[in-house]
Amino acid sequence: MAKRVAQCLFIKRILVKRSDSPLLGHKKPLQKITFVSVFYPFRGGIAHFANRLFSELKSTVQFQNINFSTLYPPFLFPGKTLFESKSRFREVPSQRLLSSVQPLSWWYVLRHIRKFLPDYVIFSYWSPWVALPYLFLAWRLKKENSIKIGVLIHNTQPHELLPLSCWILYRLLKYADIAIALSKNTKHLMQKWKIPHTTLFHPIYDQWGSPIEKSKARQKLQIAPNQKVVLFFGLIRHYKGLDLMLQAQAQLKEKKIYLIIAGESYENFEKYKSLIQEYELSNSLQMHLKFVPEDEVKYFFCAADVCVLPYRKASQSGVLSIAYYFELPVIVSQVGGLYESVETHKTGVVCQPTCKDIEKNIASFFESDCQGYIANIRKYKTQHNWQCFAEQIKKAMR
Repeated sequence: MAKRVAQCLFIKRILVKRSDSPLLGHKKPLQKITFVSVFYPFRGGIAHFANRLFSELKSTVQFQNINFSTLYPPFLFPGKTLFESKSRFREVPSQRLLSSVQPLSWWYVLRHIRKFLPDYVIFSYWSPWVALPYLFLAWRLKKENSIKIGVLIHNTQPHELLPLSCWILYRLLKYADIAIALSKNTKHLMQKWKIPHTTLFHPIYDQWGSPIEKSKARQKLQIAPNQKVVLFFGLIRHYKGLDLMLQAQAQLKEKKIYLIIAGESYENFEKYKSLIQEYELSNSLQMHLKFVPEDEVKYFFCAADVCVLPYRKASQSGVLSIAYYFELPVIVSQVGGLYESVETHKTGVVCQPTCKDIEKNIASFFESDCQGYIANIRKYKTQHNWQCFAEQIKKAMR
């Protein structure tokens, strides 16, 4: 009799366990996430994205945020610093445990994740350099049947050519239960590689404080109130096409159009100085060659009439998201997934990445009704906020 009771209890436990299995159609609510990414105090768009996503989800999901202790070896980083001291995200909790160059830290992080026992581990991917520790962790965690793997893809290819970069991403994604694409361009690659995926969008960054009046922003930057102003914003690297913008400015200066360049240079700036001298542009532009802190971003976007992204290649752009937050129209190159976020002649203009086409479209923009863009950008903002993104990402991971 006792033996039969024990058998019945055993069978009952098996049935209960199976009833919770997603294989039988029951979807367990998402409760715990390990998020492996850069967070504050790291600066830049990838860290801002992770910080903001955590802030949106923290009330409904328990998080373990794994941050990097070492991101790049010093000889690989072209800028002045990887960190920022002023940020609204300084209270975002994270453990700086993962070093991209110290494999022992990978084992340490693995132990922390296993102890936390999350439903999902999300890896924030933007460079093959961080994929090496990600590959190790995904390989080991895939043996844990209760833990699922997600990869949030910011860039499918590095901005500078690195050997085996596509192969490394492909290998990482083969461990993923789901890849999260932020553009149709990335979606098409996932389809080609036959990776399970969902396609979302790049939400609008909203941590910049309230916009200010254009007159006050221009007063701050010492720009005339009636000036036609174009903004080139963000880190300066070859793929972002500042040289194309400067060549276009050689013609635009004749139309009294003024250029603001704001951002830290990640390459030798001498070639850009040579173009400025060659085309005699010093009186038709101003330069702020530094990483712009959060509390100063508003001055540049509120002073401008349009933000230009003359990129040679891109998956998507955080700069475009900032422009939309400040209800600033954009002119972007038709490359990668960059132009997917632009409704032509509604929220901005799409052009070819050539100096001639950039110049033509900037000139045409100032001949049009610039105010007509604002209502369309406001509508776009309501559809691409962080609340919508957070709900969709939770739904994708159930």
